Amino acid sequence: NFLHGIIHKHHNDSVLFVCHGGIGKALVAVIIGKKCSELRTVENLQNTSISTFEIDEDKNHKIICYNCVKHLKGKKGLGVFNK
Repeated sequence: NFLHGIIHKHHNDSVLFVCHGGIGKALVAVIIGKKCSELRTVENLQNTSISTFEIDEDKNHKIICYNCVKHLKGKKGLGVFNK
């Protein structure tokens, strides 16, 4: 699949994916080994959140951070994130 191709092609590299909610959620689901039918069980990603994973050659993953919005703390005009 798509992710396996990326892992194979960039096995010693860092790869950045930038995407919106639904696609980001689907990508996270693939990384953590969920089936398409289990997509609803994956937590929704907040706007501008950052998720970081390490994935080895055997497709084992380690979650470094997930759905993190710390970079928004204290920013003006962001309502709920100013707390």
